[in-house]
Amino acid sequence: MDSLITLILFAAGISLLFNTLLKKINIETIIGYILTGAIVAFIFDLQGSKNNLLDTIAEFGIAFLMFTIGLEVSIEKLKSIKKEVFLYGGAQVIITSIVFYSISRHLFEIGINASIIISLGLALSSTAIVLKLLNESKTLHKTYGKNALGVLLFQDMAVIPILLLISIIASTQGGGEDILLTISLNAIIVMSIFFFGGKFLSTPFFNFIANSKSDEIFIASVLFIIIGSAQLAHVFGFSYSLGAFIAGLIIARTQYKHQIEADLIPFRDLLLGIFFVTVGMQLNLIFIPDHICPIVLILVAIIAIKALIVFGIMRFGYRKQTSLKTAIILAQVGEFSFVVFELAKINNLFVNETLGQILIVSIIFSMILTPFIFKKLSFISEWMVGKHEEEEKVEKKLKLKNHTVICGYGATGQLVVKHLHKLKIPYVVIERDISLVNRGRKREINMILGNSAKKKILEKVNIEEAKAIFVALSQEEKMMRIVRSIRVISPNVRIIAKASSLFQRDFLEDMGKVFIIDEIRDVADSTIKYLKGLK
Repeated sequence: MDSLITLILFAAGISLLFNTLLKKINIETIIGYILTGAIVAFIFDLQGSKNNLLDTIAEFGIAFLMFTIGLEVSIEKLKSIKKEVFLYGGAQVIITSIVFYSISRHLFEIGINASIIISLGLALSSTAIVLKLLNESKTLHKTYGKNALGVLLFQDMAVIPILLLISIIASTQGGGEDILLTISLNAIIVMSIFFFGGKFLSTPFFNFIANSKSDEIFIASVLFIIIGSAQLAHVFGFSYSLGAFIAGLIIARTQYKHQIEADLIPFRDLLLGIFFVTVGMQLNLIFIPDHICPIVLILVAIIAIKALIVFGIMRFGYRKQTSLKTAIILAQVGEFSFVVFELAKINNLFVNETLGQILIVSIIFSMILTPFIFKKLSFISEWMVGKHEEEEKVEKKLKLKNHTVICGYGATGQLVVKHLHKLKIPYVVIERDISLVNRGRKREINMILGNSAKKKILEKVNIEEAKAIFVALSQEEKMMRIVRSIRVISPNVRIIAKASSLFQRDFLEDMGKVFIIDEIRDVADSTIKYLKGLK
């Protein structure tokens, strides 16, 4: 236990140092985590060793990511990108696998089983890296972002049949049919539980939790749903991430999706950080210098082949620039390839140790390069195909502009909304209390359920293009927290807020561009005015 605590403390200290320095030069934290893992593995002599606890935590990082993807996508949105998922995603996995199988089998003369496994592993791209980059750059809703999401979703769904295929190949006693039957029955059971639970239990469950009006209980309930869904899928032989993804799809249909997404970001990013540390731990720093030439050659070949295949597929439906951007951001190899290769190793189906390490190092390097390439995405696409095409349209999440945001739907908020409605001024209300949200929606008020102090919620209502924001909360601490969050996202948006103390008034004045409704002064003026009128 002491050695594990020492390892964790050392890894935390190294990652903090790396990421602080890398952020100053605008490099993604993903790189810092991978370098941390490599250094920790080298110092503690952990190359090639397994830590089941760290591996499980890392896998839950992917599960949290897949859950938030499910929230973002929703079943309705999945239907809207079915072409990107099933047509382009399916074509990418099949064609890429065939090409890499042919190279592995005929050029390198690797065995049939090992060639199948290598080709399937290399066909996958990094969901964790690509979606993190697209989310942070707010380009997930651009055409190339939507294309990448569709392909990645198909790849993630394809992981299950790929792992099943490896199990069937490993079955040397004719048990393949039994395995297939078991997996099919398990899939029916799991999908039935998710379907009926999601349809009949999810909304009543969250209504019950929301009535407690406790942030801690609400977040605990969300963690319970994610971990429970992931474990349910795992018990029936599927990946944690698939269970979490389906749970996200179900909850996306409820009115709690925005608040849940905002609450989960710290957990997701922390667990993903642990995942990338475990990826870095697979780097053998002594092995790399001795095999740098084959590593670089394989790395370049993988990126070039995957990019060409994706570009060719996307050109059947999209312009050159869009197709090229999609190809570039999907050219790396992803985290699930490690899962594929690990299962193959356990079943003695993988290639020799040296070639296996060269492949793993090449994959990790492709992941490390992705954030740097992504930063130059527009430059690369313009350099290669020109910039004569029109800019891609960005889908606004709530399609709001020049509107008023009201934080809170209490008595004051309701009165303001009533007047805005009469004046036909566009607005959106953010409210955390589910009973007030339900009341407002019955009145056909445009509102979302969420905590106004959360950055993600404020971004959902597009505050950067809002005319003004009215903070209609009487609690001093909550009001100040919301105003701070607003100023972090949009330093120039106009804020309207009530000051009920001298401290509040000084705080609002320091924030700048705040119209202050001074309760103390108004009460004093009204009192004096009344007293003067008395005889």
